[in-house]
Amino acid sequence: MSDYEVGYKKPPKHARWKKGQSGHPEGRPKGAVNFWTLVAKTHNMPVLVKFGGVQKKVSTIEAILLRQSESALKANLKAIKQATDLAQKYSRVLTEKEDQQLLDVDMSKFTDEELEILERAGRILDGGNKPTGSKGGGGGVDR
Repeated sequence: MSDYEVGYKKPPKHARWKKGQSGHPEGRPKGAVNFWTLVAKTHNMPVLVKFGGVQKKVSTIEAILLRQSESALKANLKAIKQATDLAQKYSRVLTEKEDQQLLDVDMSKFTDEELEILERAGRILDGGNKPTGSKGGGGGVDR
């Protein structure tokens, strides 16, 4: 007989896996991905979006968020609710430096159409009408 003892965690030599042999040969095919991988891949896929009259390549999820914000700025109540819910869920407290950077926005980079949308959004979120400017389209934004 052989000096190899067969027992617990000691299978017979002929029944052991051969080197390079899989324990599940018909298993998941190479290249197959799960649902969450597909979701991540789809959300990161680049798409072209027209923003401020210029086409820009952004991720799909960023394009969705831009459209959501755009819809909210056009007084779509459902979009406003969803946008504020997202903001509350994912917001964090800004440092003083980050807060100041947000306030130091160069308004000259916005188109007239974008400024008008921002002005309307300000009136909607403030709940009232702001005094109208010289253009008659609503005030509140200095250029």
